[in-house]
Amino acid sequence: MSQELFMETVQGDHYSYRRLNREAINELRTAPGASGDEEAAHALIDLLIDDLPQDPEHDGLMDNSATGAVIRCLKAVLRRLGIEVEIPFHDKQGYYSFRMEHQSGLNTDLTRVFAPVRAALERREQTTFSGGLRGLRGELRNLIFAAAQKPEIVWRDVAGGVIEITKNKDHCLLYDRPVRASGLTWSELGKWWHLQDGMYGMSEHLRLQALLKRLRGSLPCLSRPIVSRRRCWL
Repeated sequence: MSQELFMETVQGDHYSYRRLNREAINELRTAPGASGDEEAAHALIDLLIDDLPQDPEHDGLMDNSATGAVIRCLKAVLRRLGIEVEIPFHDKQGYYSFRMEHQSGLNTDLTRVFAPVRAALERREQTTFSGGLRGLRGELRNLIFAAAQKPEIVWRDVAGGVIEITKNKDHCLLYDRPVRASGLTWSELGKWWHLQDGMYGMSEHLRLQALLKRLRGSLPCLSRPIVSRRRCWL
C-alpha cells in the first residue's frame, strides 16, 4: 500500500494543491483496508516520516489537524493488530514540543521514534498470516476465494483460526475486510476490488467486468458457454 492513497489533489481554476484524504483516513480508522492492516500501518508511518518537519524550512503538506487524524488512525490500526506502542506526540504541534524537549539527542529522528512499531509489525508478519477462517469468538476473518490454482494451506493456530497460505497465494483472492452477519454483498466486494493493484485508473464498468472475469475464471465449469452472472453475486 502506498501513502499516496491517503492524499488527494484539490484542483482550482489557476491552482492545485495536495492535502490529506480525510475520507480514506476515516474509513481506515474504522475498518481494515483491502491491503490489510499491516500494510496500512507501514504506509501511515511512511506518511508521517515524510511529512513531519525535520528542519525549519520544511512544514509538510499536512496541518496540525490532519497530522492528528493520521496518528489517531495509526493507533486504531495498531490496536486492531494487537500492537500496543506509545507514540510520543498526538499531532504536529505535539511533535514540535517533542523535538524541543529532546533536541540535544537523536531520539527525535522519526525512523528511531517509529522503530518499535516497525519491529512489532515485522514480528507479527513473521509469525502470523491472518488468512484464517474464524477466530475464538467465531468472527469471520478473511475469505480466500476465486482460486485459479489450488492453494496449499497450513494451520498456524488451530484454536485461533490462523492459517498460512504456503503455495499459490498469488493465484487466489483474499478478502480481508470485516464481513457482517448478513454476509458479503456485491457492493462491498466491488469496493474492495476497486482498491486492488491495477484497478485505480479503470472506470467502474471495466473494474466490475474484470472482477466478473476473474470470478468466472475460477469456476470448474469452464467448458460451459455461459456462466450465470447470478453465481458471481453469491
